[in-house]
Amino acid sequence: SVDRDIVEESLHMALPQKTMSQKVKGVYTIPWEGFEDRNIGHILKMFCKDGAPSRVSSKRGLEMFPPQDMDKNKLQHPPADEAQVWWIGHSTFLVQIRGLNILTDPVFSDRASPVSFVGPHRFAPLPITLKDLLATLDNQLHIVTISHNHYDHLDAHAVQEIASNTTATFYVPLGLKDWFDKQYRPQVVELDWWQEAVYSPNIPPTGEPTQPITDCTFTITGLPCQHWSMRSSFDRNKSLWCAFLYTVTCPANTTVTTTTTDESTNEKPLELESVDPNPATPKTPIGALGETENSEVEVFKMFHSGDTGYCNVFKEVGAHCGPIDLAFIPIGAYEPRWFMKPQHVDPEEAVLMHLDMKVKHSIGMHWGTFPLTIERPTEPPEKLEEACKKHGVPTGDFIAMKHGGALTYPLKLPWTA
Repeated sequence: SVDRDIVEESLHMALPQKTMSQKVKGVYTIPWEGFEDRNIGHILKMFCKDGAPSRVSSKRGLEMFPPQDMDKNKLQHPPADEAQVWWIGHSTFLVQIRGLNILTDPVFSDRASPVSFVGPHRFAPLPITLKDLLATLDNQLHIVTISHNHYDHLDAHAVQEIASNTTATFYVPLGLKDWFDKQYRPQVVELDWWQEAVYSPNIPPTGEPTQPITDCTFTITGLPCQHWSMRSSFDRNKSLWCAFLYTVTCPANTTVTTTTTDESTNEKPLELESVDPNPATPKTPIGALGETENSEVEVFKMFHSGDTGYCNVFKEVGAHCGPIDLAFIPIGAYEPRWFMKPQHVDPEEAVLMHLDMKVKHSIGMHWGTFPLTIERPTEPPEKLEEACKKHGVPTGDFIAMKHGGALTYPLKLPWTA
């Protein structure tokens, strides 16, 4: 018989080398060839040649993106054995899975700006305010990831509200923890590219754990992407930028219990359980990839790219982390291409990312919320559909959701949202 160690070593040697982050003279740089950084000269050229992003009035935004409130009953009673995914807008998703609530790049302010009176204004109405969301979840927010420090991804007001009302742990790129510590002091974990951390519930000062009961392990991994960071004129690239992989592993036949109160009936708390009704036929959890040596099953792999240009690191991610069950990939803010290409993928490049990373299902993000670039606000989903057809991605494998829409994973095709 073939020695198992030899086989595993051969497989490991066949994997591409992981690209690590690079810091030179106190600033992070893109550690591969072909990246062309942008400076103030490029910005001035863009405004002169292509014009500023079109202003979208609130009235026009309502016409293009009719408001859709998030279903609070669904929020309070997520399915026990499926992932429930909500698109709040831009790069902000709420994922409810195995008893935990995960929030990505939470931006709830009216402007993606350091000030309230100027800067990109939200033209698609919020499906829920952060205050209402936290109240609906009974302040049960567990994991928050921040991909980088740009204002359309890091909202100071949202951080303050989350830090003041929940025991959530923030996962951020290297160099960003100091920003949190100076102002809000929540629980923060910094991650380098390819560095992982296992989520541990943060017990509030009362000593009473408010976390749901789960036997699952949640691992967050920082991953490389092609972007940059800047919060002010003095901190360009002094903090890293990251994509994130979220891996949920559970023992076979895991029982997941979340306790919620149905206010409409005043009944006792509901217990939502995921159990195998027939022990003789083991149940396959969502997105299962197979049983491991320690009898755990990899239940779910989820990816959030943050902002990124297209590059070869996504083939690395696919080789080391794929297949991935669900990915959130940008499809907007891509014109003009001569300026945006190094930092923002267009819909076709988003499809290439989907293929490179061996993703089963993807959801488009970073579109239809703030006027950041010059393409039509409703254009990205149209271009996404064209790109999927061009590259043979089946209908439903890569979609764009409605603001406030919810879906569960896995879904029978076609997806609805």
